[in-house]
Amino acid sequence: MIKRSFFKTILICLILVSGQQMTTYAQKVNITTAPANAKIYVDGRLRGTGSFVVGVGKKNCVTVEVRAEGYMPEVRTYCNKKGYEDPPNADYIQLKVDEAFLPSVVAVTSTPQTAKIYLNGVVMGTGALQVSVPYNDCVTVEVKEEGFIPEIRDYCKKAGMAPPKSDYFKLQADESYTSSIQSDIANNEIVLNIKPGRTKDEAWKIIVATVLGKFDVLEMNDEKSGYLRTSWIGVTFKANTVRMRVIIKLSTEDPLSYKIKFVSEYSGRAGTPFSADEQFAPFGRMLKKYDGFLEELTTKLKN
Repeated sequence: MIKRSFFKTILICLILVSGQQMTTYAQKVNITTAPANAKIYVDGRLRGTGSFVVGVGKKNCVTVEVRAEGYMPEVRTYCNKKGYEDPPNADYIQLKVDEAFLPSVVAVTSTPQTAKIYLNGVVMGTGALQVSVPYNDCVTVEVKEEGFIPEIRDYCKKAGMAPPKSDYFKLQADESYTSSIQSDIANNEIVLNIKPGRTKDEAWKIIVATVLGKFDVLEMNDEKSGYLRTSWIGVTFKANTVRMRVIIKLSTEDPLSYKIKFVSEYSGRAGTPFSADEQFAPFGRMLKKYDGFLEELTTKLKN
């Protein structure tokens, strides 16, 4: 019984001594990282985030890899055996930013140089702009200038997609502008004074005849109430649709006078039906073919 107890005590002592020897053989490396959310892998297995203590056994090597999204991974090997440099007590691993994750910059320029540059619907510059395209995202650039056809382009920085370093927008002239003139009378009521002594019937005949010289169809013609409205007439251009009509109504009977309104509208796109009222907005211009019409009508009514 004494023998068995003696041998048991010896065995326990040997185990304790062996454990102490193994502990002394292991080298510990205290690893910290930047950024602090970087993941630490030891021999391929995730062991920690931001910091971890790695044990390097006697005659062994361990491989440590640090990873974080948006950064270049870094790999280090620590060995605790002859012929290798002893592992450090601590190691600070600072990852470098992966340029692939940084925003790309597109240098946008335009002609004309007065054109406004919009980024995702917000005006950001005129003529030239440095456009930042975030990683794994897209942006929309639109270039506009009155009298020119606007252009829209999308830039994306995603897998298999890379934006150009520079881009040039050359806007094309909008024919709806070159075929029209700026006009203060568009969409405003203008008084037509009638020659004194001229009857309502005479004045109305002059009005109808002059209007039909420019507008083929009268949508409404009520001589008694003194109201006339033409049908819509217009032109479709490459990037716009312009429609016009004339409305004339009696203003006063003594002295006799009328009011005329040139209704001018545009849709901002080609091929819009003239009847699609909800797609049109006031256009502060008049088609050139109607330039001089008001002067002609005014002269006839006064003389």
